[in-house]
Amino acid sequence: LIYARETLKVLELAVDQADSLLAYNSTACELGLRTESDVLEAKSALINREQDVLDQEKLVCDLEDKLKRLLNISTGTDGPVRVIPTDSPEVIQVELDWEQILNDALRYHPDYQASKTAVEKNELQAAVAKNSLLPDLNLITSYKINGSGETVGDNFSDIGSGDTYGWEVSLNLSFPVGSNYAEAAYEKSKIDVKRSQLSVEDLEQRISTEIQTAIRNVEVNREKVDVMTLSVEINELKLEKEEERYRNNLSTSFFVLEYQKDLMNARNLYNKALMDYTMAVEELKLISGTLLKDINISIIGIKS
Repeated sequence: LIYARETLKVLELAVDQADSLLAYNSTACELGLRTESDVLEAKSALINREQDVLDQEKLVCDLEDKLKRLLNISTGTDGPVRVIPTDSPEVIQVELDWEQILNDALRYHPDYQASKTAVEKNELQAAVAKNSLLPDLNLITSYKINGSGETVGDNFSDIGSGDTYGWEVSLNLSFPVGSNYAEAAYEKSKIDVKRSQLSVEDLEQRISTEIQTAIRNVEVNREKVDVMTLSVEINELKLEKEEERYRNNLSTSFFVLEYQKDLMNARNLYNKALMDYTMAVEELKLISGTLLKDINISIIGIKS
Protein backbone atom coordinates (compact mmCIF):
# COMPACT_ATOMS: atom_id res chain seq x y z
CA LEU A 1 0.00 0.00 0.00
CA ILE A 2 2.80 2.42 0.85
CA TYR A 3 4.57 1.66 -2.43
CA ALA A 4 1.32 2.19 -4.36
CA ARG A 5 0.80 5.56 -2.67
CA GLU A 6 4.37 6.63 -3.44
CA THR A 7 3.86 5.61 -7.06
CA LEU A 8 0.69 7.70 -7.13
CA LYS A 9 2.68 10.73 -5.98
CA VAL A 10 5.15 10.20 -8.82
CA LEU A 11 2.35 9.92 -11.38
CA GLU A 12 0.67 13.06 -10.06
CA LEU A 13 3.96 14.91 -10.42
CA ALA A 14 4.22 13.66 -14.00
CA VAL A 15 0.72 15.06 -14.63
CA ASP A 16 1.82 18.45 -13.30
CA GLN A 17 4.83 18.41 -15.62
CA ALA A 18 2.70 17.56 -18.66
CA ASP A 19 0.18 20.22 -17.69
CA SER A 20 2.94 22.79 -17.35
CA LEU A 21 4.30 21.88 -20.80
CA LEU A 22 0.79 22.13 -22.26
CA ALA A 23 0.31 25.61 -20.81
CA TYR A 24 3.70 26.70 -22.18
CA ASN A 25 2.98 25.30 -25.65
CA SER A 26 -0.49 26.85 -25.76
CA THR A 27 0.87 30.28 -24.95
CA ALA A 28 3.77 29.85 -27.37
CA CYS A 29 1.37 28.70 -30.10
CA GLU A 30 -0.75 31.84 -29.68
CA LEU A 31 2.43 33.89 -30.06
CA GLY A 32 3.41 31.94 -33.17
CA LEU A 33 6.45 30.39 -31.50
CA ARG A 34 5.07 26.83 -31.43
CA THR A 35 2.87 24.82 -33.71
CA GLU A 36 -0.53 23.35 -32.98
CA SER A 37 1.13 19.93 -33.20
CA ASP A 38 3.19 20.79 -30.11
CA VAL A 39 0.00 21.65 -28.25
CA LEU A 40 -1.73 18.41 -29.27
CA GLU A 41 1.34 16.36 -28.31
CA ALA A 42 1.43 17.87 -24.83
CA LYS A 43 -2.34 17.48 -24.44
CA SER A 44 -2.18 13.79 -25.45
CA ALA A 45 0.58 13.13 -22.91
CA LEU A 46 -1.47 14.89 -20.23
CA ILE A 47 -4.54 12.76 -20.94
CA ASN A 48 -2.51 9.53 -20.82
CA ARG A 49 -0.90 10.47 -17.52
CA GLU A 50 -4.22 11.47 -16.01
CA GLN A 51 -5.48 8.00 -16.95
CA ASP A 52 -2.47 6.48 -15.22
CA VAL A 53 -3.33 8.46 -12.08
CA LEU A 54 -6.92 7.17 -12.14
CA ASP A 55 -5.73 3.57 -12.49
CA GLN A 56 -3.25 4.04 -9.64
CA GLU A 57 -5.91 5.60 -7.40
CA LYS A 58 -8.06 2.51 -7.94
CA LEU A 59 -5.10 0.27 -7.07
CA VAL A 60 -4.53 2.24 -3.84
CA CYS A 61 -8.18 1.78 -2.85
CA ASP A 62 -8.04 -1.95 -3.65
CA LEU A 63 -4.94 -2.37 -1.48
CA GLU A 64 -6.59 -0.40 1.33
CA ASP A 65 -9.52 -2.86 1.21
CA LYS A 66 -7.14 -5.82 1.45
CA LEU A 67 -5.36 -4.27 4.40
CA LYS A 68 -8.66 -3.50 6.14
CA ARG A 69 -9.66 -7.15 5.82
CA LEU A 70 -6.34 -8.19 7.38
CA LEU A 71 -6.80 -5.69 10.20
CA ASN A 72 -10.49 -6.55 10.59
CA ILE A 73 -11.54 -2.93 10.12
CA SER A 74 -15.28 -2.63 9.43
CA THR A 75 -16.68 -0.14 6.93
CA GLY A 76 -18.89 1.55 9.50
CA THR A 77 -22.09 3.49 9.04
CA ASP A 78 -20.44 6.75 8.00
CA GLY A 79 -19.11 5.39 4.73
CA PRO A 80 -15.84 3.77 3.64
CA VAL A 81 -12.93 3.98 6.08
CA ARG A 82 -9.66 5.12 4.55
CA VAL A 83 -6.35 3.61 5.62
CA ILE A 84 -3.66 6.29 5.46
CA PRO A 85 -0.10 5.21 6.38
CA THR A 86 1.52 7.82 8.61
CA ASP A 87 5.12 6.67 8.17
CA SER A 88 7.06 7.53 5.03
CA PRO A 89 9.54 5.02 3.62
CA GLU A 90 13.10 5.77 4.61
CA VAL A 91 16.51 4.17 4.73
CA ILE A 92 16.73 2.33 8.06
CA GLN A 93 20.25 1.86 9.34
CA VAL A 94 20.80 -1.64 10.73
CA GLU A 95 23.77 -3.43 12.26
CA LEU A 96 24.69 -6.45 10.15
CA ASP A 97 26.73 -8.36 12.73
CA TRP A 98 26.13 -11.97 11.66
CA GLU A 99 27.25 -13.48 14.96
CA GLN A 100 25.03 -11.17 17.04
CA ILE A 101 22.05 -11.73 14.76
CA LEU A 102 22.52 -15.49 14.98
CA ASN A 103 22.69 -15.33 18.78
CA ASP A 104 19.47 -13.32 18.82
CA ALA A 105 17.82 -15.83 16.51
CA LEU A 106 18.79 -18.78 18.73
CA ARG A 107 17.45 -16.84 21.71
CA TYR A 108 14.19 -15.52 20.32
CA HIS A 109 13.25 -17.75 17.36
CA PRO A 110 10.08 -19.63 18.45
CA ASP A 111 10.73 -22.70 16.29
CA TYR A 112 14.22 -23.09 17.71
CA GLN A 113 13.02 -22.73 21.29
CA ALA A 114 10.29 -25.30 20.64
CA SER A 115 12.84 -27.74 19.21
CA LYS A 116 15.09 -27.36 22.27
CA THR A 117 12.11 -28.03 24.52
CA ALA A 118 11.40 -31.19 22.52
CA VAL A 119 14.98 -32.38 23.14
CA GLU A 120 14.62 -31.84 26.89
CA LYS A 121 11.31 -33.70 26.92
CA ASN A 122 12.73 -36.65 24.99
CA GLU A 123 15.81 -36.80 27.25
CA LEU A 124 13.54 -36.94 30.30
CA GLN A 125 11.47 -39.73 28.76
CA ALA A 126 14.66 -41.63 27.91
CA ALA A 127 15.87 -41.32 31.52
CA VAL A 128 12.56 -42.70 32.78
CA ALA A 129 12.70 -45.58 30.28
CA LYS A 130 16.28 -46.39 31.28
CA ASN A 131 15.36 -46.33 34.95
CA SER A 132 12.76 -49.05 34.36
CA LEU A 133 15.55 -51.42 33.24
CA LEU A 134 17.63 -51.00 36.41
CA PRO A 135 17.38 -53.09 39.62
CA ASP A 136 15.01 -51.63 42.18
CA LEU A 137 16.16 -51.52 45.83
CA ASN A 138 13.66 -50.37 48.46
CA LEU A 139 14.11 -49.90 52.20
CA ILE A 140 10.96 -50.89 54.08
CA THR A 141 10.34 -50.06 57.74
CA SER A 142 7.28 -50.60 59.91
CA TYR A 143 6.20 -50.08 63.52
CA LYS A 144 3.14 -51.72 65.14
CA ILE A 145 1.33 -52.02 68.45
CA ASN A 146 -0.04 -55.49 69.29
CA GLY A 147 -2.72 -56.89 71.52
CA SER A 148 -2.05 -60.15 73.46
CA GLY A 149 -5.41 -60.85 75.14
CA GLU A 150 -7.47 -63.98 74.59
CA THR A 151 -10.56 -62.07 73.47
CA VAL A 152 -11.17 -59.22 71.12
CA GLY A 153 -11.95 -56.93 74.01
CA ASP A 154 -8.70 -57.87 75.78
CA ASN A 155 -6.72 -57.26 72.58
CA PHE A 156 -8.12 -53.76 72.18
CA SER A 157 -7.42 -53.09 75.83
CA ASP A 158 -3.77 -54.19 75.43
CA ILE A 159 -3.34 -52.08 72.28
CA GLY A 160 -4.54 -49.07 74.20
CA SER A 161 -1.92 -49.56 76.86
CA GLY A 162 0.90 -49.52 74.30
CA ASP A 163 2.95 -52.05 76.29
CA THR A 164 3.16 -54.58 73.48
CA TYR A 165 4.77 -53.24 70.33
CA GLY A 166 7.04 -54.37 67.52
CA TRP A 167 9.01 -53.05 64.55
CA GLU A 168 10.79 -54.40 61.51
CA VAL A 169 13.25 -53.23 58.82
CA SER A 170 13.72 -54.92 55.44
CA LEU A 171 15.38 -54.43 52.06
CA ASN A 172 13.49 -55.33 48.91
CA LEU A 173 15.68 -55.87 45.83
CA SER A 174 14.01 -56.64 42.49
CA PHE A 175 15.47 -57.32 39.05
CA PRO A 176 13.60 -56.82 35.76
CA VAL A 177 13.50 -60.19 33.99
CA GLY A 178 12.41 -60.63 30.39
CA SER A 179 11.38 -56.98 30.09
CA ASN A 180 11.38 -56.84 26.27
CA TYR A 181 8.76 -54.10 26.21
CA ALA A 182 10.79 -51.89 28.56
CA GLU A 183 13.96 -52.46 26.53
CA ALA A 184 12.15 -51.60 23.31
CA ALA A 185 10.70 -48.46 24.90
CA TYR A 186 14.19 -47.40 26.04
CA GLU A 187 15.69 -47.94 22.58
CA LYS A 188 12.85 -45.96 21.03
CA SER A 189 13.37 -43.13 23.51
CA LYS A 190 17.08 -42.98 22.60
CA ILE A 191 16.14 -42.74 18.92
CA ASP A 192 13.68 -39.94 19.73
CA VAL A 193 16.43 -38.05 21.59
CA LYS A 194 18.84 -38.41 18.68
CA ARG A 195 16.18 -37.38 16.17
CA SER A 196 15.25 -34.27 18.15
CA GLN A 197 18.94 -33.35 18.56
CA LEU A 198 19.46 -33.66 14.81
CA SER A 199 16.37 -31.54 14.30
CA VAL A 200 17.89 -28.79 16.47
CA GLU A 201 21.18 -28.98 14.56
CA ASP A 202 19.34 -28.84 11.23
CA LEU A 203 17.29 -25.86 12.40
CA GLU A 204 20.44 -24.07 13.57
CA GLN A 205 21.98 -24.60 10.14
CA ARG A 206 18.82 -23.45 8.38
CA ILE A 207 18.55 -20.32 10.52
CA SER A 208 22.23 -19.56 9.93
CA THR A 209 21.81 -19.91 6.16
CA GLU A 210 18.64 -17.81 6.15
CA ILE A 211 20.40 -15.09 8.13
CA GLN A 212 23.30 -15.03 5.67
CA THR A 213 20.83 -14.72 2.77
CA ALA A 214 18.82 -12.02 4.58
CA ILE A 215 21.96 -9.99 5.37
CA ARG A 216 23.02 -10.26 1.72
CA ASN A 217 19.59 -9.04 0.60
CA VAL A 218 19.81 -6.06 2.94
CA GLU A 219 23.26 -5.14 1.64
CA VAL A 220 22.30 -5.51 -2.04
CA ASN A 221 19.06 -3.56 -1.70
CA ARG A 222 20.85 -0.84 0.25
CA GLU A 223 23.24 -0.43 -2.68
CA LYS A 224 20.28 -0.33 -5.07
CA VAL A 225 18.81 2.58 -3.10
CA ASP A 226 22.07 4.51 -3.53
CA VAL A 227 22.19 3.72 -7.25
CA MET A 228 18.59 4.78 -7.83
CA THR A 229 19.12 7.96 -5.81
CA LEU A 230 21.88 8.88 -8.23
CA SER A 231 19.67 7.89 -11.18
CA VAL A 232 16.91 10.27 -10.04
CA GLU A 233 19.38 13.12 -9.67
CA ILE A 234 20.81 12.48 -13.14
CA ASN A 235 17.37 12.33 -14.80
CA GLU A 236 16.30 15.52 -13.04
CA LEU A 237 19.37 17.27 -14.43
CA LYS A 238 18.76 15.81 -17.92
CA LEU A 239 15.18 17.05 -17.92
CA GLU A 240 16.25 20.48 -16.75
CA LYS A 241 18.79 20.73 -19.57
CA GLU A 242 16.32 19.46 -22.15
CA GLU A 243 13.67 21.99 -21.07
CA GLU A 244 16.25 24.72 -21.43
CA ARG A 245 17.07 23.47 -24.94
CA TYR A 246 13.36 23.41 -25.72
CA ARG A 247 12.88 27.02 -24.63
CA ASN A 248 15.75 27.95 -26.96
CA ASN A 249 14.12 26.08 -29.90
CA LEU A 250 16.85 23.40 -29.85
CA SER A 251 14.54 20.51 -28.97
CA THR A 252 10.93 19.34 -29.40
CA SER A 253 7.98 18.54 -27.16
CA PHE A 254 8.52 14.85 -27.87
CA PHE A 255 11.97 14.83 -26.31
CA VAL A 256 10.85 16.86 -23.31
CA LEU A 257 8.01 14.41 -22.69
CA GLU A 258 10.41 11.49 -23.04
CA TYR A 259 12.76 12.99 -20.48
CA GLN A 260 9.80 13.55 -18.16
CA LYS A 261 8.89 9.89 -18.59
CA ASP A 262 12.48 8.82 -17.85
CA LEU A 263 12.43 10.84 -14.64
CA MET A 264 9.08 9.32 -13.66
CA ASN A 265 10.45 5.80 -14.21
CA ALA A 266 13.61 6.61 -12.23
CA ARG A 267 11.53 7.86 -9.30
CA ASN A 268 9.37 4.74 -9.37
CA LEU A 269 12.46 2.54 -9.44
CA TYR A 270 13.86 4.47 -6.48
CA ASN A 271 10.65 3.88 -4.53
CA LYS A 272 10.75 0.20 -5.47
CA ALA A 273 14.36 -0.08 -4.30
CA LEU A 274 13.49 1.68 -1.04
CA MET A 275 10.55 -0.66 -0.39
CA ASP A 276 12.67 -3.72 -1.26
CA TYR A 277 15.29 -2.56 1.23
CA THR A 278 12.67 -1.98 3.93
CA MET A 279 11.17 -5.43 3.35
CA ALA A 280 14.65 -7.01 3.43
CA VAL A 281 15.30 -5.40 6.83
CA GLU A 282 11.96 -6.65 8.19
CA GLU A 283 12.63 -10.13 6.79
CA LEU A 284 15.95 -10.17 8.64
CA LYS A 285 14.16 -9.26 11.86
CA LEU A 286 11.59 -11.98 11.23
CA ILE A 287 14.24 -14.65 10.71
CA SER A 288 16.15 -13.56 13.80
CA GLY A 289 12.94 -13.64 15.86
CA THR A 290 13.25 -10.00 16.96
CA LEU A 291 10.47 -8.48 14.84
CA LEU A 292 7.92 -8.16 17.66
CA LYS A 293 10.59 -7.11 20.14
CA ASP A 294 11.79 -4.29 17.87
CA ILE A 295 8.29 -2.80 17.60
CA ASN A 296 7.66 -3.23 21.35
CA ILE A 297 5.05 -6.00 21.09
CA SER A 298 5.21 -8.69 23.76
CA ILE A 299 3.18 -11.88 24.12
CA ILE A 300 2.28 -13.17 27.58
CA GLY A 301 4.07 -16.43 28.31
CA ILE A 302 6.92 -15.83 25.81
CA LYS A 303 10.32 -15.24 27.37
CA SER A 304 12.10 -12.10 26.21
